[in-house]
Amino acid sequence: MSLNEALFYSVKMQTDLEEFLQQQELNKLAEHLHQTNCFKKVDINDIAITKIPYVKYPGISIEDCVTIHDLAQEVLQISKTENNNNEVAITYSLDYKELKEKGEIYKTIVKGNEYETDITADTDTFHLLCGRKRNILVSLHNHPTQNIFSIFDILLFLQEPTIGYMIVITNRGELHYMYKKPETYDSKTALSLLAQTIISIAPTAHNGISFQQKELKKEQMVEISKKFLKQSLKVGVVYHPNSRNEMAISQYDIIKKENALKNIEEEEQER
Repeated sequence: MSLNEALFYSVKMQTDLEEFLQQQELNKLAEHLHQTNCFKKVDINDIAITKIPYVKYPGISIEDCVTIHDLAQEVLQISKTENNNNEVAITYSLDYKELKEKGEIYKTIVKGNEYETDITADTDTFHLLCGRKRNILVSLHNHPTQNIFSIFDILLFLQEPTIGYMIVITNRGELHYMYKKPETYDSKTALSLLAQTIISIAPTAHNGISFQQKELKKEQMVEISKKFLKQSLKVGVVYHPNSRNEMAISQYDIIKKENALKNIEEEEQER
């Protein structure tokens, strides 16, 4: 929607319109922020892949948590062997059983560069993002540099209603994640908080009408992400940095064996 259309159709208060303008400008800002990353790329080794923790994600079954752990390992493995240690993104639907029965796509893999992966440009991923169910997708990707969620990551997560969980794995095997609390999350309020956070860290980055990309320094970009994530709970976003093992290895082994048996049975039935 253009600015003129927004002015014509909006029947809300002036403050709402200002928030709308800020959100639109954030989209333009995202690529610039990603390109000015201030950390050096780290090469992935086998230790990093094996050290990824087993996490019990809130609201997700243990079986699906095991699957997500394997997907996180897959992200680093593909990055290491097929993408020069650059970004790889996997989008996975927790509604996979239903989609699988219908013969529809429930998982996509997109390779990016050192600084970003545009999953919205991938046709299959875009199809998943356009689904009707809220918070049904898990978005995983690695960070070749050792930073936390970038502003681009946060913006995508806040804007896409189908993404309920976002997971970042560093190239050293550290895992950070955030998820939306359905009962308290509101996209508009969350996006407004992100815009306000940018202004609080870099006042000159906004002239009252739009964000000025050149006014943002590398250190400020990192600080903006950190400050937003510290406040994110009040807008319904729960952030877990540097997650540790939360699932017993015995539980993991049992579920993995059960899944292996299921796969064998399915293959035999197909024959």
